[in-house]
Amino acid sequence: MSSLCDLFVEFASRYPSARKESLRGHPVADLMRKGIAGGISATGVFGDGYMVRGSVGKGGWAEIPWAAVFDLDETDTLHHGLFVLFVYSADMGSLFLCLNQGSVTFFDSHGRAETNRHLEENAAALLGDLDTEGFDTGRIDLKATSSVGRFLETGCICSRRYDVGDLPSDDRIRADLVDFKGLYSRAMEAERRLGLDMAIPGRRTVVPVGFFQERDAVAVARAAVGMILCRRMPDGEVLRRRITETEAYTGEDDTAAHARFGRTGRNRVLYEDGGRAYVYRCYMFWLLNLTAGGEGDPQCVLIRGVEGAEGPGRASELMGFRKDMYGDPLDEEHGLWLEDDGFRSEVESGPRVGIPYASEADREAPLNFRLKPRRCDGPVPY
Repeated sequence: MSSLCDLFVEFASRYPSARKESLRGHPVADLMRKGIAGGISATGVFGDGYMVRGSVGKGGWAEIPWAAVFDLDETDTLHHGLFVLFVYSADMGSLFLCLNQGSVTFFDSHGRAETNRHLEENAAALLGDLDTEGFDTGRIDLKATSSVGRFLETGCICSRRYDVGDLPSDDRIRADLVDFKGLYSRAMEAERRLGLDMAIPGRRTVVPVGFFQERDAVAVARAAVGMILCRRMPDGEVLRRRITETEAYTGEDDTAAHARFGRTGRNRVLYEDGGRAYVYRCYMFWLLNLTAGGEGDPQCVLIRGVEGAEGPGRASELMGFRKDMYGDPLDEEHGLWLEDDGFRSEVESGPRVGIPYASEADREAPLNFRLKPRRCDGPVPY
């Protein structure tokens, strides 16, 4: 296995020429998404409760490629919250390891000038509360021209810069990751103590279709627990229920999945880009799955429960899932979508339910996710 340092150097050397070619299926994209992201995970610094994801863009090559570490109690996206980030400069000459903050959710409703002010104020507040000795602080220079890159420059709180032509050893990079893990934890504590509006709790935002396309089924299944499932009923009323339980099905190699026998007429939508409704008949109910991942990658997430209706059949009955929803994009226009209001609660995982035909390993895989029971009575808050 290549060292993490070698992967960073190889990616930087190949990326400029790769950007002149089609992104779809390109090995340099896999080098980031699987190689570098996998190498960060393999350091062992970040265990359960964290997710590592690499990105080179969606639909087209990004100006600023990156690999991020998300604490799943904080966020699983660059859209909001705090995260640890490896990010290249646009000229591929520098690689920054930084503690950064999301901007997209705020930008969607406030615009560029307000977003820059918001990022600067959050960074200043955290820097005033944290011990940052040994770190560079404040804005980084990514030589960015895109909005995403410029917001990452402004949103940086602390960083270490590496010259891509003279990267340190894997041991040094791992030690830096340990430092940033500790800083990340302290920054989240400070965020809550200071009451900073970083994840924008309480504000409902529609979860975009790209959310499902950019994540595998396991990440979507975990993240969807606690989100609000929205269904526009035939009379125009919008029914909203918080998702309480999900299950992930990971593709053709998963003996519990509908894709285990390959593409069929029944499961064809699984092979399209993620972010669509996959419904199928089970006894008297139409059960709902949310597709995940990219084209040709047949993953999905079963909705097993919503507030007031535990079990997929009861959720179907309450929410009115129907055959004609099959293949619809998960958006407001088509009448079925998810909203995120910033609600966060502890999520439990365990074996999936009702799959006796699957292999023992797949039966025992902890791919069922559910809200941890609350100690207080009353409904889950909206």
